Amino acid sequence: MMTERTRSLMFKAMDGNMNLIPLMEYFYDYRRVDMILDWLIKNRMTGKTLEDWVTKKWGMARFDMVKFILMRIDKLSVCKPIFLGEEYTPRR
Repeated sequence: MMTERTRSLMFKAMDGNMNLIPLMEYFYDYRRVDMILDWLIKNRMTGKTLEDWVTKKWGMARFDMVKFILMRIDKLSVCKPIFLGEEYTPRR
């Protein structure tokens, strides 16, 4: 069940851009979804800016994008692996 905080962060990150709904659903599959959304908001990656960044820099490589964001959150110099069931759990 989605928390009110997660829902609120998703709406802030989308900033009215409904094209980002599939991306928000993808982020929801990660254990640290709130941290990912917080990082995006703090780095002004919202709405159209987020959509442009995702499509131009990452294309269809969503997994690599999340690895990059988690690397920045953890203040690491290299990406660490993301384990299925531990960090990432598809809900479908």
